[in-house]
Amino acid sequence: MPPDKVDLENQSNFDIFMSVINSKAQIKHKNDALMVLTLLFPDAKIKLDKKNIFIELDDFCTSINNKNFSSFQSILSQIFCVKRDAESEFNPADEMAKRIADKIKAKKQKMLETKGKSIENNNIDIYSE
Repeated sequence: MPPDKVDLENQSNFDIFMSVINSKAQIKHKNDALMVLTLLFPDAKIKLDKKNIFIELDDFCTSINNKNFSSFQSILSQIFCVKRDAESEFNPADEMAKRIADKIKAKKQKMLETKGKSIENNNIDIYSE
């Protein structure tokens, strides 16, 4: 079972990811991760253990682990375009649209501030950087 929210602050994204993948109760997540890795590395053999994701291709073998997971996240973000630019969320066509977009941003920021968050930290995803 994955650790509770309090313990998550002391763990890396990779530790959390592997905890979910290796959870006996969440076998679907493991299968989903293996399918995505198979799509990314179609000719490779993918093997998982508690602390590594091994990728074997012919005579080449590498692993994704705690040391290189952030780089892997960054590459996936670029491949799948998951990193959103806060400024490009709204692309107003004219002055009226810009004023509306500014009001929406201000309202969103105000709502986040009441929850003790900032607009930059609103989107949290362990699969992206």
